[in-house]
Amino acid sequence: MMHKTSISPFLRPLLIWIAGILIHHHFRPGIYAFAILAPVLAILTGSALASRSDAQGGDEYRPSGPAWSIAFGCILLFLAVATTSIHEAKRSAEGDAHSRSSRWAEQMRSKLSEPISRLSTTDDAKALLTAITLGSRESMSKNMKRNFSAAGAAHILSVSGFHVGLICGFASLLLSFFSNRTFGRVARFLLTMTAVWAFAIITGLTSPTLRAAITITLYLCAQLFSRPSCGYDCLFAAAFLSLLCNPFDLFDVGFQLSYLALLSILILHPRIVALIEVYNLLLRVPWESISIAIAAQIGVSFLCIYHFEQISTIFLIANLYIGMAASILLPLALTWFVVNAYLPANNILERSITILAENMVSTTESLARTPYASLSLHLNQRATIFCYALLSLSLYFLLYKNKPIPLP
Repeated sequence: MMHKTSISPFLRPLLIWIAGILIHHHFRPGIYAFAILAPVLAILTGSALASRSDAQGGDEYRPSGPAWSIAFGCILLFLAVATTSIHEAKRSAEGDAHSRSSRWAEQMRSKLSEPISRLSTTDDAKALLTAITLGSRESMSKNMKRNFSAAGAAHILSVSGFHVGLICGFASLLLSFFSNRTFGRVARFLLTMTAVWAFAIITGLTSPTLRAAITITLYLCAQLFSRPSCGYDCLFAAAFLSLLCNPFDLFDVGFQLSYLALLSILILHPRIVALIEVYNLLLRVPWESISIAIAAQIGVSFLCIYHFEQISTIFLIANLYIGMAASILLPLALTWFVVNAYLPANNILERSITILAENMVSTTESLARTPYASLSLHLNQRATIFCYALLSLSLYFLLYKNKPIPLP
């Protein structure tokens, strides 16, 4: 039996679109890109001849279903090349100037960060709060970034699917009082989507944030209309839509790490978590977190070595504590943003988030000082591609050859 990912309706268009982006990036075909449409012309010509033959009672060639699939693929490939060329021309014309939405997001982050700057806590704790809640890392020291990177928890500092998922979960919890009838479900969906997309826009619509927002939107749409949802379909559709809007996201490190980590989680997490059956709720939650961290790390390890030339050896310990602490800190901090104006100074909510932020910073610093907390390694582009090819073949033969895993 073939695995679901091989027949996902979004996988083939996504791969063709990526191929078109790479063709433009490496070959710059220009006017020669129209040669991609040659098979389409051949198929259309064959179809026209077949129609004329039918009218004359003859028996000529008639394009089959696969032929039309090839035609569609060629058209999509040409559109990918053309779209990438158009975006490149726009980037050259605009230079490094930010769009209006980016400038607006920066202004909003600057305004919203003012209450954080007035907190009675350390500069590192303020920088951590600003990074987690607003996606702004300008005030973060190099030493702090180095500590989180060495501990394998750098993703906590960059707004990503982890943060958007927390926002969605927190909003769903607050809106759980709505009834399950049509009006209640629609209202809950619209308010949750408003919270998710508002957070995504304010934090700058980075590639990981956009991926998470689109994926969650597709998933919740399926739930709203009582349709079966598949994690792979949501992931591939989100990637296709992201690259449709901006083909150059393909070369963004955040885009690569975000999608590769989620794909690895979808593939490996069910297998890893099934290795140990945990019935105690207090133990099952940490085991779920550990299994997700292992699955994600397997997927992004080679890419991290290629881009950052280091890999963390203590990522399990760091993610177990720092991930859980961030899961508490983000909802508390966002609640504090909303109600801060109505509370007295140094209130219990304010003290809670400052203590938690300070503790996260000090714990990460202690973990980063652990001997051999991170290893310095190097992989060039060819070696990275070879490693992922080897990993893909290994996973195929180990997991899918004769025993496909259940879908998420």
